[in-house]
Amino acid sequence: MILPRAILDTAATDGAQEAERVWRGCVHHGLLDVEVVVAVLEAHDGEAGTPIVRALLDRRLGLLGASESGLEERVAGLVAAAGLPVPARNVRVVLSSGRVAWFDLCIAHLRLAIEADGPYHDDPEVAADDAARDAEAAADGWCTVRGRYDESDEVIGARVRETAEALATRLDVDPPA
Repeated sequence: MILPRAILDTAATDGAQEAERVWRGCVHHGLLDVEVVVAVLEAHDGEAGTPIVRALLDRRLGLLGASESGLEERVAGLVAAAGLPVPARNVRVVLSSGRVAWFDLCIAHLRLAIEADGPYHDDPEVAADDAARDAEAAADGWCTVRGRYDESDEVIGARVRETAEALATRLDVDPPA
């Protein structure tokens, strides 16, 4: 219960933006248990910060299976434009290392993870963790494509297309149309 309580305390003292930053960090690292968040909200109902955390929880519950950002929507459009199947969104995968990975976009039968990296991923520690997670996923046969917030659609689209073509060759399937 420590992390949900910390998010609640952050919401109460530092506001919605900082609480969301902490929330996203917990989600990114697979540390957020929705049931525990609900229990903390029930135990602290009416306290400062609960409306913010409840809104984060409601959004998380409503978006499981949907995009969590405009950037994810943009990247999902580029995946479709590359002729790939519609990706599942915010997919939880347990890697053989035991790490829980959340892929922003995922085409599981191709073992393709597509990440939409916002400014949060500029933090050196986050970037290092992303690289470690990508290496662990690669060891399990996953290919990860990253599209950054500060890249053009042309750059991200080209990267997605190149990866799709390489996967088609590796998996001996027809390349995307």
